[in-house]
Amino acid sequence: MARFLIGWEIGASPDLLVDVADIALALLRRGHEVRMAAADPVGLASVVDPALLSSILPSPMPPMRPDLIMRPPKEGGFADKLFAQGFNSPTVLSGLVSAWQNLIYAVTPDVVLSIGAPVLALATRGRLPLLVAGSAESLPPPELGTWPRLHANIAPSQTDDRLVAIAQSVAEAHGTAPVKQATDILRGDHVIVYGMPQIDPYVALRQVPAAGPLRSLPPPVVPAGKPAMLAVLDVHHPEIETLVMALTDFGGTPVHVHIRGMTVPMYNFLAQSPGIVLHARLDDALAQAADTTFVLHHATARTAAICIGMGVPQALLPFTIEQNAVADMLQRFNAGMRLGLGTDPTPAADSLAVLFRNIDQVQNAQHLARQIALKPPAAAMDGLVTAAERLVRS
Repeated sequence: MARFLIGWEIGASPDLLVDVADIALALLRRGHEVRMAAADPVGLASVVDPALLSSILPSPMPPMRPDLIMRPPKEGGFADKLFAQGFNSPTVLSGLVSAWQNLIYAVTPDVVLSIGAPVLALATRGRLPLLVAGSAESLPPPELGTWPRLHANIAPSQTDDRLVAIAQSVAEAHGTAPVKQATDILRGDHVIVYGMPQIDPYVALRQVPAAGPLRSLPPPVVPAGKPAMLAVLDVHHPEIETLVMALTDFGGTPVHVHIRGMTVPMYNFLAQSPGIVLHARLDDALAQAADTTFVLHHATARTAAICIGMGVPQALLPFTIEQNAVADMLQRFNAGMRLGLGTDPTPAADSLAVLFRNIDQVQNAQHLARQIALKPPAAAMDGLVTAAERLVRS
């Protein structure tokens, strides 16, 4: 039995928390000891298997940025995410690396897994076996020398030279492997990118293709005979209150709802509305997808893959850089449709109501599902766990 430390940091895609929970459970079932360190331990606790609740630790996190007018520009690529995760300041980054190294010293893992945790990777490289993993939209090709831009019209938050200089100065001070180019930050002893090529925004740039979805895809299903909706949402979406009110406007039509981070007032409001079925756990909500007319979500890779496998139409409301990248790929394959809802719940509900009659989207979703089912991609989980175990023995 080996001991693994899995880390996730603020600034990374929040959707990776579910992947952290899945990977931890897979390692636990192989007889290993697991610790998970997350900058959002409450969010992780909401998706992790109950057997792993006692394995959650709070991780270091950068100082909260003040809400100022002169804020950094929007994220246009992965390097901008690093800027927000502490790589913009030698002092901040050094403090975060020190905190991670102290946590590593307390946990004494045999192997460290970085899932959306670049500071943890920087703190570990050259000191302990390190596996870097991530979903395709959240982890650009580390085999390149620099991080590619997703939006050319958004200026980088800092130059590559400055990013490398800051990372290298901190690496040298803390005795970790040198950083000679930007992508060295996430160049572990082994790197695994998982996901479906159909929703990988970097697919044309990868020398090593993504290893398939973390979980096996569900098989295609027969389109729902009765109208029903599944909404898998996040409380941080800027129009979440409009969405909550719009979801109550369908009378007796079943609307299954899961909202990550849902507030008590939201819960009370939805619980009193006819037709609303609330699901506290994400997996319980996604289990309803096969019986729904369409799934409304933020273009998260996991939900997108499940819908693609089943052949269920997708209505997309992305709001992070990763989700926007997935939404772009889904639209390219006619597998999802972006929505713009605004701030008035009545037209928002009207826009959703139209989707119950969108036959073209049903046909597109069913066609893609059947194409993929002819040669379904293998799940990446076994290969990821095996790679982590090999690092113990190396």
